[in-house]
Amino acid sequence: MALLVMGNLSALRAGSQLAAPGTGSYRLEAEAVIAKDPAGPAVAVTFGAQWYESERSAFEYWRWSRGPAEIVIHNRRATPVEVELAFDLRAIDKRTIRVLQGRTLRWEGQVGRESIAVRLPRITLAPGDNPWRFEPDAPAVVPNGDTLRPVAFNLRNLVIRLRTTAPGP
Repeated sequence: MALLVMGNLSALRAGSQLAAPGTGSYRLEAEAVIAKDPAGPAVAVTFGAQWYESERSAFEYWRWSRGPAEIVIHNRRATPVEVELAFDLRAIDKRTIRVLQGRTLRWEGQVGRESIAVRLPRITLAPGDNPWRFEPDAPAVVPNGDTLRPVAFNLRNLVIRLRTTAPGP
């Protein structure tokens, strides 16, 4: 009986197993007031050419970079919004990654085979395009046996949490 119940419960996860890999590179979360905005999502993300296509497992999603790489977070509103960015970084070997919002350094740290969690609270996004740059201190490498493509690091589980409309100047 227990085996039958467990088998039926596993069917609940079948939808995520059947989804095509690479269907999402970020997740947007919002407070209730912002989430009900009839104008649609306040923020969208575009990945630059240095990123490979997104990949996923049943529990996480990520993109490998070929080296220094950019994302653009587009604030679709006419006013600034305050967000929190949360993501993990991982690399094949030890290297330092710098994360910049425009020219402002927002995070710097060493990454390696274990994911490093990065949380950036209280980030203000101006209306329009907000460029972000991820800069590794070493060039891309071709991992042993995994793939033939050169990789520098990966960005995992990017979540943008919209907090509020940011205060004016």
